[in-house]
Amino acid sequence: METDVELDAAQQNPAVSPRSDDVAERLQTNTVRRGSGAILYARGEVDAYTLATWRQVLCETADASCVRGPVIVDITGLDCISCSGLAALANQANTCREQGSDLVVVSRAAIAHRVAAATGLDVRTALRNRS
Repeated sequence: METDVELDAAQQNPAVSPRSDDVAERLQTNTVRRGSGAILYARGEVDAYTLATWRQVLCETADASCVRGPVIVDITGLDCISCSGLAALANQANTCREQGSDLVVVSRAAIAHRVAAATGLDVRTALRNRS
């Protein structure tokens, strides 16, 4: 049960203490294991409000792949992804690479490729069109 102090903090700055049901509405993910790898499907928004959950899901998906196969992150269903969300992808890609696996980001959206190129993400991790 939330205390009055927790409720006051959340009302003053919703990013301080997002409610898990609100985050679940704004960011939906599904991880599917394929062989020795894993595929993460993401829908919704990756922003300041959902960033902690996004980082956690990326880490859990990479761990689920047993660091043997590729980690595929399908961002086609995202309505938006913040710079911090992209940075989390790049950081997880570096972690995967250090552990001997690959993180591949796939998307049908042309904007994803332009943003990745502008931020240098496509240099650090593979960004591919989803057919």
